[in-house]
Amino acid sequence: MKYTDELTNKIDNKIEIPSGSDEEIEIRANTIWAIELATKILKEKFPQANAAKVDGIFWFKGQVKSPDDKPYHRTKTIWY
Repeated sequence: MKYTDELTNKIDNKIEIPSGSDEEIEIRANTIWAIELATKILKEKFPQANAAKVDGIFWFKGQVKSPDDKPYHRTKTIWY
C-alpha cells in the first residue's frame, strides 16, 4: 500500500484520521484486500488458512515494534 504524501504526513505526525472519512475507509478497504490476497497465496501451502486467521497473525506481528518503524494511522473507532 502506498499513501499519498498528504496522508503520509498525517500518519507520520500522528494526526487523527476521522472514522468514516474517505482516507480511513480507503485504508480499511485496502487492508481488507491485502489480507484477502495474502490468504489466497497462503491457502496454497496451508489449506486451513482463512482471512480471520491471517488478519490475526498480521495484527499480532504488527504489535512488535522496532525503533525504525513508522507509525500507523490513528482513528477512533470500534471497527479495528
